[in-house]
Formats: sequence, structure tokens, C-alpha cells
Amino acid sequence: MADPANAAIVVREPSPVAQGAKMNAREGEQVVLLRIYGAGESTSHRFAIQTQDGKLLGADRRPLPLKEGTYDKCYNSYKFYGDNEGVSPFDKHLKWEGEPLRNQYMQLKYGSEMRQGDTLVLIAAKGKGGNEELQVVKVRGGKRYGADGKEVKGDIEWKMYLGDEKVLGTLMEGRLSMALAKEEFKNYRIKNDGFMVQPAAVKKSAPAASSGGLAASVNVTGYFSPDWNDYVGKNGVFNKQKFDSAVELQGSGLGRDGWVDYLGNSIDGPNTSSGTIAKKGYTIASSNSAYQEKYAVVMRDGKVIFSGKVEDTGGGLASDQLDLYQGVGKEAKERAHAITGAATAYFFDTETEMRKFATNKKGTQA
Repeated sequence: MADPANAAIVVREPSPVAQGAKMNAREGEQVVLLRIYGAGESTSHRFAIQTQDGKLLGADRRPLPLKEGTYDKCYNSYKFYGDNEGVSPFDKHLKWEGEPLRNQYMQLKYGSEMRQGDTLVLIAAKGKGGNEELQVVKVRGGKRYGADGKEVKGDIEWKMYLGDEKVLGTLMEGRLSMALAKEEFKNYRIKNDGFMVQPAAVKKSAPAASSGGLAASVNVTGYFSPDWNDYVGKNGVFNKQKFDSAVELQGSGLGRDGWVDYLGNSIDGPNTSSGTIAKKGYTIASSNSAYQEKYAVVMRDGKVIFSGKVEDTGGGLASDQLDLYQGVGKEAKERAHAITGAATAYFFDTETEMRKFATNKKGTQA
């Protein structure tokens, strides 16, 4: 099987009619695009004939030796690709029928941009009927995004970073159930390989401001606001599609006519959940209610790398994760990537105490 990261293009047969003729499809049969799963995350893609009774045949009309659950099917590729065009199997417009969690994972990992600091997370949230439902999302800049690229909002019951071989392996096999996921979640602990989950024993409150005590070992990420100027090519043409995509992922951006949010609405600036405007080198986002409205000093290797106020939230953040706002534009993006990693955070009730603590520490703020 080919690695999906390399299987970017599948050569498509001609238009639906000609393709059907070449594939030797008969009346009542349908030509479908298959995603066939091998070991791990290896996949291959090919077209096949689906008969009226659901059997899958090759172009030579011989049955394909595929076991149930080892493949997914796409029926709508012809709507987006013309004659003799290559079909990108991870095009977000394609609708894959099969195991939904597996399709969500594949689309997010191979069909969308994955940047340093991005993580794929399995979440359990209340569905329309009130029951818990599983979903794979991408976490970036304190926000959650689904396989369709839209932000996933609302409260979640629990979340698990997809770094466990058993969970991911079961997902790829199409056998990940709510019961199994819950059982694995109960057994989860913080790992040292960069994949983390919300730990069972999270500090319930930040330390007293006067103590200057250790609040927690934290995982630091950075977020930023895209600047439209960075999306103007050498030919002087503004790539609005890429800019809009970046804004959708980061939550807001600086457009040609001013600030816009991920829905395209005009705003005053990079708004935070508390109603303030995010400030470079100061605003911190956290999902931990114990840290909200606290002032924090973040240190790494004995040096202060950031200090500011926890004035923003992030639904996709782990409880021990701090997301630090880096400002606007490509340089801010680079800083957001560079600052990612483990750190130690100290929390205070007032800005004066925070600044005093930071000043007394050796090293300079980055």
C-alpha cells in the first residue's frame, strides 16, 4: 500500500460515461473511488465497479478481494473533476462513506495543512439527541476544527490526544467505539512523547499570589493573527483563499480593509473571550478555569519566555496547556512555532506581583 502522504493524486478515468465504458460498467452499476487501508495508516486509492448487489469489481470485472471494513467508498468525485483530471483523494469536497472517525482522521491529517504545534484530538461531545458522540478534530491556536475546516464550538465531555497506538490502531481498523474510547481514556496518563491528555489530578486552584509557588508544569503553544500582506505573491496578486483559510484556523486576521473574524465579519481586532483585544507578548489562552484572569510568568530553562494575563480561552486546549499570543504576521507565526514546548508557569492575582516576580528571575524575557 502507498503512504497517504505520497498518494496525493489518483489518475481518474475519463468522464462518467466514458469512464463507465472503460471500466466495463453495465446498466445499473456504478463506478466508485475506493480508499483501501493497509497496515497502520497506509492506503491506496483506485476506481472500481459496484454492482447492484454491492459487490466490487475491477476493470476486468473480477471481484476485488477486499474484506468488509478495510475500505471506504466515494461516489461524488465526478462532480468536481473533469475529463482526464487527477483526483486528489483528500479533497475536502469528496464525500467518503464508511467509518466516520477514520475518515475524519485521514482528512485532517492528510487533507489539511498540519503545522508545528497542531494536534489531532478525539473528543466526546453532546450530540443533538443528548447522547455523547465521538469526533476527531484538529486543535490550533486554542480552537478546534473539524474535517470540513469549520470551527467546532461548544462544551466537550472529555478529550484524548491521538497518540496511543491502541486507540489509533482501533480507529484505523474502523472499530473504535464509545465504550472502548472511554475505557482507554480512564487508563490514560500524561505521556512524554508530546501527546497529552487532560490529567485526572489537575490542580484545582492556582497558588496564592504571595507564595510565588509553582502552579504547574505546562505545555506551551503559540497563536497569531494572519496579515493579508503575507499572502500577496511575487506577481502582486492577493491569494484571498489562503488568507481566508489561515484566518479560519487562527480565529481572526488583518485583512486589506481591517480586522475580520473567521466568519468574515469586521471586528475591532483579535478579540479574546473576555472581550479584550489580544496583545502581543501578553495575552494567554487557557481552558483551565483555575487560571482564568490570573497573571502568569512562563519559564523555560531558567529564563522567562513570556509573562501576561490569562484573558482568553481555548475549547481545544488541554487543561495543562497555555497558548501564548505572538502578534500579527509571518514573524509572529514563526515565534508561535518556536515557543512550542514544555515549560513551567507561576500564577499571581495582580500584575504588579507578576512583574516583580519576573524581574527578580535571572534571564531576560524572550
